[in-house]
Amino acid sequence: MVSDKRDKFDSERAICKLGKDKTLKNHLNEFLELVKDPRYYCSKCGRIAHKKKNLCEPEKIPDSDNLSLD
Repeated sequence: MVSDKRDKFDSERAICKLGKDKTLKNHLNEFLELVKDPRYYCSKCGRIAHKKKNLCEPEKIPDSDNLSLD
């Protein structure tokens, strides 16, 4: 029997690419762990994550005290 790559969740993979197959749908709880307490955002697609290794173009989310929304 051949294993389908989409059946495995790779927490090292950029979440920017997880939605391109059924990985996200099949592993929602694991995905939610990656985005809990976000500290980084992807400057390419806008997704967020706790660890920068989970984004393809990570940028640190500024502290809310230093954030200007004007």
